[in-house]
Amino acid sequence: MLPGGIVWVLNGVLNVLQIILYFTSMIFVPLIPMCIAACMGIIIVVASSFFKRKMLLLLIFFICNDRDNWIYRSVSDEIR
Repeated sequence: MLPGGIVWVLNGVLNVLQIILYFTSMIFVPLIPMCIAACMGIIIVVASSFFKRKMLLLLIFFICNDRDNWIYRSVSDEIR
């Protein structure tokens, strides 16, 4: 967001309200993915609470997540 803000400031006519909103959005926009991840975690915990073998379900979620991370790391290593 910062490079876009620099270009915006250099090429535009600004007022105080726009600058305040820009800096406020720089603080709060990174919170959006964290809130989404927290909601997904709550959904997983609630879903796993209905199962008899909770640890098995959490293990499956962990394996799926770890598999995706492994794929990402292997692809990013090939690019370098």
